[in-house]
Amino acid sequence: MNSIVGHNNNEENKPEILQSQYDKYEIIMGNYDKIMENQIENMKKLFKTDLEKLEDEIEKFSYTVKKNYPKIEDLDNNIDIMEKLNNCKENEKNYFEIEKKCNDL
Repeated sequence: MNSIVGHNNNEENKPEILQSQYDKYEIIMGNYDKIMENQIENMKKLFKTDLEKLEDEIEKFSYTVKKNYPKIEDLDNNIDIMEKLNNCKENEKNYFEIEKKCNDL
């Protein structure tokens, strides 16, 4: 008699038990594979959704910037103008220093 579950002293039943355990294992692993595939698909959908949301946010931000700052494309020109203005101020300062030195002579 088999009083302990999982133990069988009958040699002829061992292959059937092993096959049964293997079948259960295959079912479990098959279910696990399906679960993992579903998880991966869900993650891809979430990532795609997040990416689309991010693209929408970027588009909205770009629109806002262009709307509120229509001359944003002239920013480089403005920077150049500011640099030139600063150079002029520096040159003016140098000019007055030179003029002062000349007057002190």
